[in-house]
Amino acid sequence: MKRIISIVLDGVLNTYNGQYNAANIPMIKQGDIEFIQKLSENYKIEIFTTRNKKLVKKWLKSNLIEKYIYQISNKKNPFSGIFLDD
Repeated sequence: MKRIISIVLDGVLNTYNGQYNAANIPMIKQGDIEFIQKLSENYKIEIFTTRNKKLVKKWLKSNLIEKYIYQISNKKNPFSGIFLDD
């Protein structure tokens, strides 16, 4: 059974620089597609964000990583073994 890893979207997976725009999620960071693919081999990946879930799903799909994501949440998961945040 795979453990859950929670990853913060803004600043960890994307190039967020503090300039919040509710209608736009910044570009994915270089190397993060491969990073997510590799992590998915051993972990269930949960995206942690307070952003709109529909917008996040669209962003994940446009970056070709939605198939690696277990769930999107706006609450810290007590069952997550690892929490990646900036």
